[in-house]
Amino acid sequence: MLRTNYAVSFLIPRLAGSGNWQRRCLHAAVLLLLLWAPMLAHADEPLFGFTYTTDTLPQGKYEVEQWSTTRFTKSQGNFWLQENRTEFSYGLSNRFQLSLYQDYDSTAAYHNGPFGATTPGEPFSFDSPDPNAHYRGTAYISTDIEAIYRILSPYEHFMGIGVYSEARAGRDFFETENRLLFQKNFRQDRVVLAANFTYAPELRNNRPGPLTLNETDMNADYGASYRFIPNWSAGFELVNEREFDSWTFWNKEINDAYFTGPSLHYAGRHFFATGTFLEQMPWATTHESTNPGTIVGGRDYDNDFEKYRARLKVGWYF
Repeated sequence: MLRTNYAVSFLIPRLAGSGNWQRRCLHAAVLLLLLWAPMLAHADEPLFGFTYTTDTLPQGKYEVEQWSTTRFTKSQGNFWLQENRTEFSYGLSNRFQLSLYQDYDSTAAYHNGPFGATTPGEPFSFDSPDPNAHYRGTAYISTDIEAIYRILSPYEHFMGIGVYSEARAGRDFFETENRLLFQKNFRQDRVVLAANFTYAPELRNNRPGPLTLNETDMNADYGASYRFIPNWSAGFELVNEREFDSWTFWNKEINDAYFTGPSLHYAGRHFFATGTFLEQMPWATTHESTNPGTIVGGRDYDNDFEKYRARLKVGWYF
């Protein structure tokens, strides 16, 4: 059990072997931990900011989650993008979770794009400001529905395996994001390794005209986390984002960027918080469909990439 085995192993050496009242306290503590285990061990607990595990909510349980992601710093000029998400999740069964959420963002940009043109981030690509404008914007971005199904549990099998599917519909665009989720636990579930592999085609309405394929994302996310004391975990993430100008991933590659950084997670009985800070590594290269001027110093600065990303997630269980 995640957290439960660690807590029991933490208490037993300190209470066993003493007087009768200590043994009674030990029995009571173990009983309480076992009663709490279904809620603590299998909750949809996000150890990472960007990488998903295979954990889902228990059947009949609710969760409200708030995300805030700040993306900032281009190769020149000024740029920041604040992405916000409010999410409601429900456990339809012990292995199937359904979520509904809203995305709404704010941004500012000035002379940040290739060759010095003011270029909004991708969520604001419906706007075409003057190249010398001081651009600012706030907008509703999309409504999303997400489903996660856990095929194998990492607490009962050699490895946890799950599938994730999300549909996003917003202003002049529609996107589906599909992930394979993997999770492996070690040392009484105190050490968690996770990996995600994503296929996400995106359609946009580049006016005038109908929705057409804008790009396909093929991403790989990796995370490692260690629970160093009860309720607290520290970890590290590696995110590789690739964009293709086609439905496939063997030609017409546009962008390829790597982000790495630490994460910190706290989980109480009814509340959790997770923070992650990522920096883009200077490992980007030019590809067949890379836009001119977007690769600077080995980093990709196209409209959906920047040097730094910071994400905070907070949530409440019911």
